[in-house]
Amino acid sequence: MASVFNAFLISFTYFISIAFDLGLVITILQMFLSILVTAIIVIVISITASYKLINTEPAEALRK
Repeated sequence: MASVFNAFLISFTYFISIAFDLGLVITILQMFLSILVTAIIVIVISITASYKLINTEPAEALRK
């Protein structure tokens, strides 16, 4: 979902720059790298949060 939102923001920024004749250049490589890094960050955060919950006692995990 974060990657889709990131793609939407890139597209929106690009179309606004076209509409107002601004000099904004966004390459395909920049778009893909931005979306890829967003996905990687979400995965790393998810793994970190899951790891912490898996390694806690069940009673402690319920309190979190």
